[in-house]
Amino acid sequence: MLNTGFIKGKVLVLVSLIMLLLGALGIAYGDELDERLSETREKLGEVRSEVNETRGVVRNYASEVAYYNGLISEKAVQMEELQENLDITREKLQQTEDELEEVRVQLDKSTEILNKRVRSIYQVGNVSYLEVLFEASDFNDFVNRFELLKRVVQQDSETIAQVKSDRQRLDQKKAEIEEQQQALTDLINQQEAVRNELNRKKEERNALLSEAEGNLWDIEAEAARLEEQEQQILREIARQRSSGRCPATMISPPYLAGVNTLSWGQAACTTG
Repeated sequence: MLNTGFIKGKVLVLVSLIMLLLGALGIAYGDELDERLSETREKLGEVRSEVNETRGVVRNYASEVAYYNGLISEKAVQMEELQENLDITREKLQQTEDELEEVRVQLDKSTEILNKRVRSIYQVGNVSYLEVLFEASDFNDFVNRFELLKRVVQQDSETIAQVKSDRQRLDQKKAEIEEQQQALTDLINQQEAVRNELNRKKEERNALLSEAEGNLWDIEAEAARLEEQEQQILREIARQRSSGRCPATMISPPYLAGVNTLSWGQAACTTG
């Protein structure tokens, strides 16, 4: 009996030491898991804040892109109006060029008529009009010759006036063509400037939006990784606590009947 009691006492002490050791290990491992969980949740909070911030940046850039898209639509309408004005200007330019060609033809004709008149005033064949006038046989013949010469001079004056008018029209048409050509050039330059500005704004905002979306994707991936890590730690904690209770029921040997070793095992497993 003494030996049996002594052995039971030694076994009880040994079991107690094992339980204390397991409890200490459980506490240490539990503390490590708690620390990992705390760090993971802290990082996860920071990353989630960064996700929200980046989402705001993406929304802002998306709003700006939408704004510039609206502006592009407005500018497109203006560009259509410019194109219509450009077409009208081209039509007017073509009409002016056609009229200018007609004026040039008329000017050539009037100039030719004037040259003929000038030559006929002073000479018909080898005899000048003045000589014909002074060779009149009598006064009536002189008057008739003078009236004829007067009509010729009047016709020449009208021809000269017409030539001057044609020249003035020609100069005016030239000025109109130059002005229309300049207006056409300005419209083309304005259209090109609008197109370039819209393209620049669109490319700039789209680039910023793409960059922000890429950053958001990376940050959300990091957040998902940390969330998974958090769940893994929680599962590990649950598994350790669950597995810590089970060995306690199996540690007590049959010959330690009446010794409350189970409560010690449960305390050791649930401490962490």
